[in-house]
Amino acid sequence: MIHRPIAFDFLQLNNKIREFMNIELEWDLKNNQLYKSPRLTLKGLNEFPILLKKAIENGNDISFSDNLKNFFKENEKLIRDGIGYEKKIPYDAHFVLGQGQFNIYYMRAICQMAISQGIKTVEVYRAKKSQNPRKSSQNLIKNKINAKDLLGDLRNSDFGSKKFSLGFPNSGLSVKY
Repeated sequence: MIHRPIAFDFLQLNNKIREFMNIELEWDLKNNQLYKSPRLTLKGLNEFPILLKKAIENGNDISFSDNLKNFFKENEKLIRDGIGYEKKIPYDAHFVLGQGQFNIYYMRAICQMAISQGIKTVEVYRAKKSQNPRKSSQNLIKNKINAKDLLGDLRNSDFGSKKFSLGFPNSGLSVKY
């Protein structure tokens, strides 16, 4: 039996935050910065920004993830120790990608909102419950992060392989102001 993931609790998601999320998406599209998951089919890569915009306007992390489900390849090509091989893409990859990307745009919008109000820092909180949270993630909760720095970090990370200031993209952490 496949379990549905727990939805994120976006404490400050409202119409103004959605406007900022949309501005951030438009910024990525204009600057060719939109994350392109190698796990998505060509059709999935084409649909991704459309589905993300739809979720930003009136959906959430779960609705976005559900809409991505049929756009994944069956296998992915990986390289380990210089040897290429194929591996089946995990059954929940659409949730990892959808929830992670929705959260990234949410955090970028929170940073934008804070900056627009003259608030210099945002606070890390656990937005998605976890049965076994990483200690490194737990240690970040209640930390204050400079909103401008985090916004820059989130805009410039590739998310597929790289850590950013809140740990790994699938940490379940988000920010509030």
